[in-house]
Amino acid sequence: EMSASLVGSEMCIRDSPQPVIDRTIALLKKHRYVDDEAFARRYVENGGTRKSRRQLAYELRQKGVDSELVDEALREAAPPEEETVRRLVQKKVGNPGDLSREELQKLYAFLGRKGYSYEVIRRVIGEICDEYQ
Repeated sequence: EMSASLVGSEMCIRDSPQPVIDRTIALLKKHRYVDDEAFARRYVENGGTRKSRRQLAYELRQKGVDSELVDEALREAAPPEEETVRRLVQKKVGNPGDLSREELQKLYAFLGRKGYSYEVIRRVIGEICDEYQ
């Protein structure tokens, strides 16, 4: 499944003339073979449990999806970031309270590289540690 922008890019790579690209994309949209809104929603639904909102938004924009459609898809389909951070922490380490300072820093860095904010990471790790005490 591709966005309209990706279809156009693929056709450009194959040296298709611009009028042919435009007609092809219009035809694909007309018959709903290409639907950027549905594409964005499905992309968020499929990646929302493993990726931050920031990462999903970046990837969708890289695929040529309009920013408004990206924001709408994130509002409608993305689970709360706290939920995804909690799932990642528990999968990776279980109880973060048992980690050394260095291991905890590595966990923060891991989650930060995935695009989660420091505030969300700190709050979720604190909640998990409180649950285990």
